[in-house]
Amino acid sequence: METQLETTRGGEPAKQEPVFSRSTLWYLSLYSVFILTATAVIASRRHLWWDEIQTMMIATLPNMKAIWNALLTGADWQSPASFVPLHFLTELFGPAPLAGRLIGIVPYWLATLVLYVSVARRTTPLYGFIAMLFPSITGAFPYSFEMRPYASVLLLSACTFFSWQLTKEFRYRRFALPALTVSLGMLVCFHYNACLIALPLLVGEATIALRRRKVDYPVLISMVCAALPLIPLIPHLQAIRHYSTTYHMPHGFDSFFELYALLFSRLIILVPAALATFLIWRAFFNDEVSDASANWEGLPYWEIAAAAAFLFLPIIYFFLSMYTGALHYRHVLDTVIGASVLVAFLCYAWRRPLARFYGIAVALFVCSLLFNVSNRLRHPDEMFWGTYAEYADLLANRIPQVQASQEPIALGDGSYLLAYQYGTRDLAQRSFYVMGNPQWKDIAPDALFKRNFLQAFARMMPPGTIHAAEYADFIREHRHFLLYDPDKWLVKRLTDEGQDVRVETLLKVGPLYSVSIR
Repeated sequence: METQLETTRGGEPAKQEPVFSRSTLWYLSLYSVFILTATAVIASRRHLWWDEIQTMMIATLPNMKAIWNALLTGADWQSPASFVPLHFLTELFGPAPLAGRLIGIVPYWLATLVLYVSVARRTTPLYGFIAMLFPSITGAFPYSFEMRPYASVLLLSACTFFSWQLTKEFRYRRFALPALTVSLGMLVCFHYNACLIALPLLVGEATIALRRRKVDYPVLISMVCAALPLIPLIPHLQAIRHYSTTYHMPHGFDSFFELYALLFSRLIILVPAALATFLIWRAFFNDEVSDASANWEGLPYWEIAAAAAFLFLPIIYFFLSMYTGALHYRHVLDTVIGASVLVAFLCYAWRRPLARFYGIAVALFVCSLLFNVSNRLRHPDEMFWGTYAEYADLLANRIPQVQASQEPIALGDGSYLLAYQYGTRDLAQRSFYVMGNPQWKDIAPDALFKRNFLQAFARMMPPGTIHAAEYADFIREHRHFLLYDPDKWLVKRLTDEGQDVRVETLLKVGPLYSVSIR
């Protein structure tokens, strides 16, 4: 069927080992039980961190209209679509961390299975397992148990690639085209930055058009139709654009390199380890292969091109972020999908000269997954900004100076929501977030951004729940207060005004101050 772009030459799966045999089903079942159990246990042991607290506060609003209104005020820049499953999960099971994190646990597991099918049907189950396990050694794994939409992005990205893969096969085409539209449309609705995934698919289409001199218009039309669900979300996109003008992250070589480093940092260790193990194996067993050429049989060139193009998404996102202001590696987590497919395809192409290397790779991937799970079970809470572990002494009421005092305590944006969520009743009532004046751009360049977020929370929650006070009003009303983990501008402003700022004690995050207004 030449009219369907090489559907009989390279477009169909290679006639090799079946994708689902008795042994592969057994391995897949074992993997599924392990990954679902492990991520569920980790999710149940972790405290919510700042982003998740924010997400839970919005998701537990009474109805979708209230959620929509909250998002329009800048309470979160995630798409409203990502809150739909979370809202109903919390309604069914309550606002428990495990219930909310099901939107990470289940989609991550399904995404890895879709990767297995996408690769195994082109190669063999061994290389499908490589693609399936690869995300566990990347920055995607922590989102397998988090209450944010990034695991759903992984799943929908994998489904989009798989649907596009099927559009090149005549027997599946009538189902694959609408599946491509639905999966890509849902993907973009779950996270706006995920629209970048269309670029690798267009690269694949371009390779076909150049080599076959024919454009696959039905596929292009299907991809264009995927943008239609964004039309009702235009008010939210406009709100994001309005609030994002106040938010800017540093853009430099370090931040650019960090995108790739956070996505693939574990490979720095695993690749040399795999090569060293393979060389030792070859030395002991004299396993030499004279033919060192790659064998690309069964691997469509357009899929290779598309998978490789995924690796350029962080570069495109980096330049796009200069306009949007946001720069987080999780916003291009779908890069992992293309990388998983590409790594498995390369392993398959070099299977002859590197025989047995891929068994070693699978073993190392399994060991890495076990290490990740073991480490998370022992230390479920991370140590970084906005996490429970960072402020455990304060939240667990283990600071004598705070216990003995009845004064209010001003906290920074990283710790305030933690105190609201996990602090004792007394701490929650005494905690305040002090908002800076947007005109103080020299000492508080992000004051307007943080003010927008806290005011959005204050409007969203019952009156008096969120204690967000203007700087001038706060120091007028409270002549004595404690200060811990403040925004950087606050201590400078107090000392510049000549207020009495004394260090009471040094804690994990920094000093606990006692402030007296003169």
